Amino acid sequence: MSHLKSYTSRAAQHSNPSARHLLELMDRKKTNLSASVDVTTKAELLRIADECGPYICVLKTHIDIISDFDDDLVTQLIALAEKHEFLIFEDRKFADIGNTVKLQYSSGVHKIASWAHITNAHIIPGEGIVHGLAEVGVPLNRALLLLAEMSSAGSLATGNYTLTALDIARRNRNFCVGFIGQRRLENGEEDFIYMTPGVGLVAKGDGLGQQYRTPRQVVFESGCDVIIVGRGIYGGGNTAENCRLYREAGWNAYLERIAVKPKPIVTHILFDMDGLLLDTERVYSEVTSEILARYGKTFDWALKSQMMGVKEGEAAAKLIEYCGLEGKLTAEEYLRERNAMQSERFPFCVPLPGVLRLVKHLKDTRIPICVATSSHRHAFDLKSSKNSELFGYFEGNITCGDDKAVVKGKPAPDIFLASAKSIGFHDADFQKCLVFEDAPSGVLAGLNAGMQVVWIPDPNLELDPVLTAQCAKVLRTMEDFDPSEFGLPAF
Repeated sequence: MSHLKSYTSRAAQHSNPSARHLLELMDRKKTNLSASVDVTTKAELLRIADECGPYICVLKTHIDIISDFDDDLVTQLIALAEKHEFLIFEDRKFADIGNTVKLQYSSGVHKIASWAHITNAHIIPGEGIVHGLAEVGVPLNRALLLLAEMSSAGSLATGNYTLTALDIARRNRNFCVGFIGQRRLENGEEDFIYMTPGVGLVAKGDGLGQQYRTPRQVVFESGCDVIIVGRGIYGGGNTAENCRLYREAGWNAYLERIAVKPKPIVTHILFDMDGLLLDTERVYSEVTSEILARYGKTFDWALKSQMMGVKEGEAAAKLIEYCGLEGKLTAEEYLRERNAMQSERFPFCVPLPGVLRLVKHLKDTRIPICVATSSHRHAFDLKSSKNSELFGYFEGNITCGDDKAVVKGKPAPDIFLASAKSIGFHDADFQKCLVFEDAPSGVLAGLNAGMQVVWIPDPNLELDPVLTAQCAKVLRTMEDFDPSEFGLPAF
């Protein structure tokens, strides 16, 4: 895994000069701290930059809020960057079409490309925004970060948006060196640089939508590279001392990360079914929405995320309570009607993208596999009735939610422990088992079993950064899975 290597060893892998320079100076200065300076005067910016300079690898600016901006500010800022050896990151967040951003980057009052080593952009306009910026930035050896995720509550930069940012960066590696994000996105041996805002020495929120995580959560748990800190550095107290504390916390988290031993090679694989192997979650949503509509209720994702992957009795109880249907509809009545409607539709559910290819490959290469589904046996029989090719590869290795060995439902580990045992897993190291899941409760069940987890969430699901940090991989579809990353036979 690339992020478990030192910054210096990673520097050699980057073709972009600014990326190489950044990683090398991080190791040399022993800092992964970026100071985010959101002040409105030239004097304030230069003072803070000078005080922070010895402790940081990157100075992040918002140059358009400086009320007395002039060319002398740029000259002095460049001199401070050379004196203290840090890079300048203008947090411009470009978001217009290609030709417009090209002019915004190169021209105008600020002429950002002439002095900022790094800038960033949204991908809302599409890949053309990267091409426009690259026309200016590449000849100047500049670097671009894409905004894959944001640290504010309710951010829309999630799901497919985040994964599309990754695809665009892959196609533009000479200029796109990484992301503003909360977690690593790429395959294990790819190497992008991740800068993460919203970092505090104590995890909390600020009441304005900013969600703070600690340096250890960001660097060690989520695998990101640079912690971005603003008000925590210069908002009160001694700026230099605050920098020292953040630098120490960030660097210690990095040292802890690169000391981690690689995970063991996977020998056994367990698959959830609904929404992971088969497109059944659509049926669940359709049927439940139709039932709730009669009571003037809607089936939203806040409710669905709580119901996904848990035993049907528990899920039904959550629904009745969430929708306030006590006295109008019982859990038993809901299940009876839901199951009758679903039984007509389940046989027509099809495998999701990449599923047949992977399952067949594992069967052909003699990797033990098992289905571990919260569905009851009769529901499994309905769902699998017209999918004999897929489930034939499992050779009867199916564990259902109503099996005797499954005492507690997800997020308890019972179903995965029982499934592993059923296919001959007797090793003491459960990290050799790999779980594929789409539901948060299933991800927790796999982690609670001590196993590695690949999470393939529905694109509508808002991801918990703490949960994603514990997963071996978070993918868009099964098509993105690379068996070789886990020591399995390559396709």
